[in-house]
Amino acid sequence: MPVSASIQIISNHPEERLIRLLADAGHKAHPIAPDTVSGDMVADFPDKPDVLFFCPSEAEDLSLPPALAADCPPLITIGGTTLDEQAHSLPRNFTDIELLERLSSLLRLQTMKEEFTRRKRTLGQYGLKETALDLPDREMGKARILLIGDRADLLGDILLRLENKAQPHICRIAATAPQQLRENHFDGVVILGVAPGDSHLRLVNDLRADSRLFSLPVVFVLEHESNREAAYVHGASDAVVTPNEMDSLFPRLSLHIQLSRYRRTLQTLLRIATPLRVADGPSGLYSFGFMQAHLGRMIKDHKARNRYLSVASLHLSNLDDLNTAYGYPAGDQVLRQTGSLLSTLLRGEDFCCRHSGGRFIIAMPHTMEQSARTALDRICSVARHTEFSVFGHDGPVLPIFTPGLAEMKPDDTLESLLERSLPPLSASRDAAE
Repeated sequence: MPVSASIQIISNHPEERLIRLLADAGHKAHPIAPDTVSGDMVADFPDKPDVLFFCPSEAEDLSLPPALAADCPPLITIGGTTLDEQAHSLPRNFTDIELLERLSSLLRLQTMKEEFTRRKRTLGQYGLKETALDLPDREMGKARILLIGDRADLLGDILLRLENKAQPHICRIAATAPQQLRENHFDGVVILGVAPGDSHLRLVNDLRADSRLFSLPVVFVLEHESNREAAYVHGASDAVVTPNEMDSLFPRLSLHIQLSRYRRTLQTLLRIATPLRVADGPSGLYSFGFMQAHLGRMIKDHKARNRYLSVASLHLSNLDDLNTAYGYPAGDQVLRQTGSLLSTLLRGEDFCCRHSGGRFIIAMPHTMEQSARTALDRICSVARHTEFSVFGHDGPVLPIFTPGLAEMKPDDTLESLLERSLPPLSASRDAAE
C-alpha cells in the first residue's frame, strides 16, 4: 500500500496517539527506542525515513542520540526546546492540526526539491542546460516581512527578533493590509494576535480567498494557547505562542519563505524553458507533449518509492459555449486566464498542463486522494469567485469548471491514470447546463 511519507519515531514510549494520527494522514510510522539508534540507522531502514520525530518525556534527556546529532533527515522534536533547530519543535500539548501542518511543511519542502530535480531532468530532454537555474537562495536578510497589528509590546519584541535577519514593515490597521500586500512585494506576513472580534482570523480567510495572495506565508504570534487551532483552521501557515515560543518565530517563518521561494523557482523553470517549445500556447502552462514525458517520469518515481500520487482533471465545461457566444479569440483568452489562475493557486510541488480543449491536468506528488480533493476543492472555490474578462465584452465572463480526481494504483499506466481522472460524464453535462 502506498504512503505519503515514511516517518521514524524515536521514543521510549508507545506514542499511540502520534502513530494513529500519522497513519490517518497517510504516513507510515516506524517506532524505535533511542538506545537502539546507531550511526548507520538511516541506511539500515528498509524504507528510508523522510522525517524523524524525537519524543523524550519530561524526565528524560532532551538531547538527541549522538548518532543522529551530526546528520539526519528533517527532525521534529516534541517537548524538546534545547535543540538548535527550533523551527521543527512542538510543545507536548500540541494539537493534531498543528503537528500535521508542521510535518506537511517539512515534507513539502523535500517534495519541491525532488520535483525541481525531476523537472530539470525532463527539461534536459528538450535541451535545457543543467546550469540554467540554481536552487533558491536560503539567505533571509532581504526578505520583506509585513507585521500586521497595533500591539506595541508585541511589535517591539518581534522587531527585536527580526533585527538584522529580515526587513520588517508595519501595518497597524488590518483592514488596509490586503491592499498593501497587493501593491508591494512581501515574502511573508506576521500577524499579532487574533484581535478583537477575531478580525485577524477573518483577514487570513480573505487572504486565502485572494488568488494573488493565496500562497503567501502567514505566521500568527498568539498570546493564548487556546487560539492556536483556530489560527490553523483559518489558514495560518504556522503559529507561535508568546513568550515561550518566540525564539522559534524567525526559523519557522524562514521555513515557509523557503517553501514560497521554491514555488517561484519551479514557476521560473517554465518561463526560461518556453523557447524550448514545452509550453502550451493558449494557456501558458506545460504542453501535452511535455506532460507525457514528465508525468510518466513522476509515475515511475512514485511507484519505485511506494508513494501516493494523485492526478486531477479540471474541465472547462462551457468552453464551446464561450467560443460560440464571444468568438474563438475570447475562448483563448479564457484559457490563458485559467492557466494564469492555476499557476497562482497550485502548490509549488504540483505539476500542471493543458491536456486538450478545455481540459487541464494537475499532478500532485506524495498526495493521497483525500488530501488532493481538499486542495482541488480549494482551487475550484477560488476559481468560482474569480471574474474572467474578454476583449470587446464589458461584463464578466463566467467559465464553468468540473473537477475529476484519481489516486494512482499499482497497475496504472499514464493512459489509465489520465482516463480515471476524468470528471464523471454526468457531472460535466450538469455543469454545462
